[in-house]
Amino acid sequence: MRKLAIFDFDGTLFTGETIPFLLKQYGKLGYSKLEQGKVYIELMVLLMKYKFGKNVDKEAFRGTATRMFLKVFKNMPEKEIVLFFKQNIPEIMHHLNSNVIEELNRVKKEGYETILLSGCFTEVLESLSDTLNIETYLGTELIYLPGGKGLDYHSEFKIISGINKVEKLKDYIGDTDVDWLNSYAYGDSYYDLGVLNLVGHPVAVKPDKKLLEVAIEKKWHII
Repeated sequence: MRKLAIFDFDGTLFTGETIPFLLKQYGKLGYSKLEQGKVYIELMVLLMKYKFGKNVDKEAFRGTATRMFLKVFKNMPEKEIVLFFKQNIPEIMHHLNSNVIEELNRVKKEGYETILLSGCFTEVLESLSDTLNIETYLGTELIYLPGGKGLDYHSEFKIISGINKVEKLKDYIGDTDVDWLNSYAYGDSYYDLGVLNLVGHPVAVKPDKKLLEVAIEKKWHII
């Protein structure tokens, strides 16, 4: 029977937020300052609407921000886009949560099947999983035009968020038996509750206010 250790990325394994980080790196790595600036302004306007708007859903905000960010790759071929993501792995490694890395190394030694489950792009998760020896990565898959011409902005790709992480995970598991009672899950957000509630060992990592309340009430382990 499979025993899983499921790790979120943004705010859990990675101490930052993917989109702001990648946009900053886009300029640092010498890509178009003009494209960076245009997307930055759009994101700032969106952020203001989110902060001061009423009943604005955090996951909907993240989805919109992700689609806005992808505009920086307009007219860039697939090969160059993939290279951009890979170039960021060394810097990402400097911003990992050391306590979560300790947990990752522990569960690997104890024979757990490790899974990186995140809304982050699979191009990032694949390279990071190779570096950290994580067995499986499940994330947001971008859609490219035929012939490697670049991103397909007209096709609707599915962002893996807190709402549909459980669905993505169960699609991967299929009909195989999982020892959920002895499995682990690590998350930082209230939106990770779906996955955290699946396992017998949920771990809240620097949890947001809502998740902290749940973790305290249910006496979950908190990092």
